[in-house]
Amino acid sequence: MKYRLITVSWGQAHTDIFLRLTLRSLLAPGNLAGAPAGTFSYPIYTTREDADRLQADALFRRACELADVSIETFSLKEIDAGNSISHWVLWRRGIAQARKNGEIVITVAGDHILSRGTLARWRELFESGSVAIFSPGLQVVRETLKPELDRRFPQAMPIDLPVEDLRALMLAHLHPSNIIMFPDCPATTTHPEYRLMPLPGRGFQQSIRTSHAVAFNPGAVATTDNLCPLEKLDRIAFEPCRFLSAEPFFKAAPHYMMHERLDDVALSRLGSWADEYMSPVHMLESDVVHSYSLTASSPAELRMGEQALGFQRRQLLASRTLFRVWRSLRTAGLIETARWLAAGAVYGRLRRQIALRGPLTVFAPIDYSLLRIAPDQANSLLNGKARALIKTIKGHIALGEHAFKPGQRLDIFRDGGIVLADGRGLDRRADGRIRIVGQPLRVDNILIYPVDRPLMRLSMRALTREDRLAQVRRICRRSLLHSKAQLKQLVIAGLRECPRAMALAQKIRNRMYAAGNLETDGTPSLTLEALAALRGAVRARAIAQAQRLNRFYATEVLGGGPLENTVLTRFSQCLEPPDAVSNDPAAGLMAVLDVSPDFSEAWLETAYQRRDAGDLDGALDALAKAATTKPRLRRSLADPHPHLVAAIEIAMIHSDRQEPAQALAALEAAPHTRPYPWRGYFLKGAALSQTGRAQDAIAAFDRCMIADNVMPGLDGVLPHGLH
Repeated sequence: MKYRLITVSWGQAHTDIFLRLTLRSLLAPGNLAGAPAGTFSYPIYTTREDADRLQADALFRRACELADVSIETFSLKEIDAGNSISHWVLWRRGIAQARKNGEIVITVAGDHILSRGTLARWRELFESGSVAIFSPGLQVVRETLKPELDRRFPQAMPIDLPVEDLRALMLAHLHPSNIIMFPDCPATTTHPEYRLMPLPGRGFQQSIRTSHAVAFNPGAVATTDNLCPLEKLDRIAFEPCRFLSAEPFFKAAPHYMMHERLDDVALSRLGSWADEYMSPVHMLESDVVHSYSLTASSPAELRMGEQALGFQRRQLLASRTLFRVWRSLRTAGLIETARWLAAGAVYGRLRRQIALRGPLTVFAPIDYSLLRIAPDQANSLLNGKARALIKTIKGHIALGEHAFKPGQRLDIFRDGGIVLADGRGLDRRADGRIRIVGQPLRVDNILIYPVDRPLMRLSMRALTREDRLAQVRRICRRSLLHSKAQLKQLVIAGLRECPRAMALAQKIRNRMYAAGNLETDGTPSLTLEALAALRGAVRARAIAQAQRLNRFYATEVLGGGPLENTVLTRFSQCLEPPDAVSNDPAAGLMAVLDVSPDFSEAWLETAYQRRDAGDLDGALDALAKAATTKPRLRRSLADPHPHLVAAIEIAMIHSDRQEPAQALAALEAAPHTRPYPWRGYFLKGAALSQTGRAQDAIAAFDRCMIADNVMPGLDGVLPHGLH
């Protein structure tokens, strides 16, 4: 078998990391070293300028002796150089060539560090019949790991790490973007690609939710654009970590700077994420648990962790099932039915109230009937975190799969042959008051039948002409949005066939957005002093949050183990120069705001500082100013408006204080611009339900199902690394 390694790297900093870390680990025994001649071809995609740096390096020349190494140059005009995932464009180019040559692909990112024997192990798996290999590369802090590797392996030497040593380094240098994957961690992420469970004092267990194949045979298995196999799933190997990804400390910092947690609410609305990212191969991958520990754990301890990870996986898949049911209802035109289901899913935690794994039959009342629910009845359904609504939804779910025909009639009977989830009986009756009004919808192992009325006795009112018109408008708008989404997918699919056109389209879109997202009214532009003060404050907050996460990791995961103190020590030693951290960022910001008070982002940062210090009233004052003063920084397509961010922060404080009217006022005063974080919709829905506006509340919960977990990207504010 022949293999094609593919690496993409550009820019002096990335090229240096590739040479000093990645390439040196590839020179270790069992990787490029020791392989039979002709085993590996190795195209390295880079710019012409960086190609000169590579070819002048002795390590590169050594690699050329072990494999058929080639330089494939590209222009930065072919990609979006500011987007870190642009390497996929070049990966796909290499994959196409491998398919043509009959080679097996191994992707090697420019910051990966492979353990000794990794490539030999993967070759062994392919030679035994595997068509693809999944193996997680956990992220580690580059600024702390690189000095340690430099001490252990002088620059002229390969980085020769047995897999056990590599995993010990992973435990000692775990990146904050990984630490937030633990339960009870004081932060969360928009992309929970795996779940970690502590083995206290030893290490942790890992269950992956979504990833891509690190190696596969493109001639033997079809894959998605994201390198996920679509077939031969029984011939896929799921391996534990054999390589690390050395990431800059501040990479993904907006994720671990958030103070939200992956709580019950967040897990309930992750159904859309799981539906998008968890393909059939991930169902198999997520059922595998990897353990990484310094010392052996007892079988009972391992089983306990596996059970906890399995429970969270089942809950995530339950959210996915509810999302798929919700989407099918909307596609079928049952908009009002979908809204009530969304309220039950995100507000009432429906996934915890009923097992969604077995065959089920759902009876979905058509919109005509649900629009007639009286306002008092609608409000009572949402009272007390929607307890009455959950009971009502369970009263429309039958255990098992049952076949019906359109026109058949049903009714509730004590001895009905069909058992509903709330314990009542349902049976076929010629004179039944409930009628099946359409063909069933199938979602996985769930059958959904539209019925002409609810199966529960609810207080109803007469349907008005305005109600009917509003429903028609909803259906038309939904159809228009669906057509727009399909057209967008077709355009993107076409652009992917021409990477240069895709890169150009992205640049045009980003520039158009950047040009229109900053209000200009003749106000003086941002001074260098103001920007420096903001950067210092954001940097200090990121470091403080990372220290908080490291303390959590050291005590909750490594507590009592040999790495407990060294984790915090290594990180503290890396904070150089010391005076850059010891400066008072709060005083610096306030000095700027005294001179330039019209600076929304600075007020927002001031609010975070006060909140972190426990001064919630002071935080509210700063947030009020952040919500009314002018934004000074340009935003990317992924950045919510600062006024919206401030409003959500205000609403969160008032929600914790049980003040729904104040929370609602803040959210309704904020601009409703995209992207709109899902937490804003949830807070709005909760406040509306508590203030007696049930119909508006279910509309907000409905938006919760698909809104993203976005946060300010702080582009151009956060530094790239600690130094």
